[in-house]
Amino acid sequence: TFRPHSGLREPRELLTGPDWEDMVATMTKALSTALGTIRGSIRKVRILGNAQAGLMWVVGNHFDRTTDADLYVYGRDGLPITNKGQVRHTSLTGGNPDRAKLMPATSSNLSSNQSQIALGVGSQERYAQAVQQAVPQLPLFWVDEPGFIADSQQAMELVADIVASIERLRREHGVRELTLFWTTANHVAVLAAANLTPHVIPTIQFMEWDHARAEYVHLPMP
Repeated sequence: TFRPHSGLREPRELLTGPDWEDMVATMTKALSTALGTIRGSIRKVRILGNAQAGLMWVVGNHFDRTTDADLYVYGRDGLPITNKGQVRHTSLTGGNPDRAKLMPATSSNLSSNQSQIALGVGSQERYAQAVQQAVPQLPLFWVDEPGFIADSQQAMELVADIVASIERLRREHGVRELTLFWTTANHVAVLAAANLTPHVIPTIQFMEWDHARAEYVHLPMP
């Protein structure tokens, strides 16, 4: 069982810069020491906590879909979502490749050979304007998720739609770098990170809202 926590007193305070890098290195080392190799035998990993989304993303990166880890991630209501039973060595099948919609205000930035795009996941109505201001130079696609994610099926359907949409953008536009804005449930971020391996998209720049600065900041991933 892993309980990620930033260690900060104020819940709205965001780990960034050297503090973020130190926390990520500590978490990665702790997970490696505790479990050793995570390939070759199924491990059940239970993840609890109300940490910032970036820390949940780090955990998902560590236990990605190519490992033999069944992830059980608990949200605020105490009910787990899990990736148990999913295919390990290929991308998720199914999914709606048209789920990610191009934001009209950024459509003029999209070329036929577009190596980098931005993707928002969550409530478009609440967060799209701030995201657009953070990356005005990039075409912005959005996976709208305004509702409550109640169970594993809904969570994995969302992840499958994200994977399918990114794979389509790679085929059609040559996208190789994704600037990602995750604005929906933090515990679902673990399963998304576990499936967005370099096989799906080579480079992800993870962005998170910093309340103190009132802006999005880039959080480097291991």
